[in-house]
Amino acid sequence: WIANYGAAQPLVVKTADATVTKFSIPFPLVENQLAQVVIDDNNYKWVVAPKSGGLICFDHGTAIENSGDDRWKIFKAGAGNGNLPNDNGLSITKDKSGFIWVGTGFGLFKINPSNFAITKFNDHPQLKELIGKRVNTFLEDDLHRMWIGTQFDGLYCFDPSTNTILHYTIKEGLSSNTCYDLFEDKLKNIYVASAKGFNVISKNGKINSYTRADGLKYDLVGGFL
Repeated sequence: WIANYGAAQPLVVKTADATVTKFSIPFPLVENQLAQVVIDDNNYKWVVAPKSGGLICFDHGTAIENSGDDRWKIFKAGAGNGNLPNDNGLSITKDKSGFIWVGTGFGLFKINPSNFAITKFNDHPQLKELIGKRVNTFLEDDLHRMWIGTQFDGLYCFDPSTNTILHYTIKEGLSSNTCYDLFEDKLKNIYVASAKGFNVISKNGKINSYTRADGLKYDLVGGFL
């Protein structure tokens, strides 16, 4: 599944037999802008729409090529519209319990795909710290901790088993407070793509930095593969 940002039919799927099917979004979106896509345990597709497009849920029904049983739902801010804390969806992930986490330009929220119940974190003892912050990326690691990268405020690591949160910034050793992407390797190291190279956080918390001075062609690292 592909979010084809700005295309006339911006949601695209290529099946195993190489058939490509494109979908028009039945809601008004600024310049047909879609960003990331995740698939939940019900096989629903969740898509964030930047520029205040909100969050879209799509169920293609019994067969992708049959549009007759397609179902669409959009979530936006405000009572009666889905009651999101913010319309500007930027990032999305599915955790190992099946919940969908969405980062926005003004914090984050979580949604239960089974009943569409939305969890805001305004009163959460730890995650309320992210209210008002631009959330660029998520990573749930092998220990079920949720890592949350922001645009201006560094990196957070929330551990639901202990209900604690760690905050990493330049002060703690990051090369930049802007985090674009996250990755975990087989040794449980966490890689942080940033505006000034990338960092590697070991499982014991040590932070190493790699920039142009260490051989990178550019300082800006947008993501990992």
